[in-house]
Amino acid sequence: TLEERIKLICKAESVSAGEESVKALIKVCDGDLRKAITTLQSASRLRFGEELTQAHIYDTTGSKVI
Repeated sequence: TLEERIKLICKAESVSAGEESVKALIKVCDGDLRKAITTLQSASRLRFGEELTQAHIYDTTGSKVI
């Protein structure tokens, strides 16, 4: 699944992302894996060293909480 793939990428890249942030990422990217990877990369660079939260994903994409 997309969720499993994102979690695998997070683990491989040492990106800490909670369950809610992964779900938010899937939501804002409309299930598009390439868009999700790009968004994940952007969000993790902006928040280097921090655990990514749902708010970080929404801030990175300019989306409102859905």
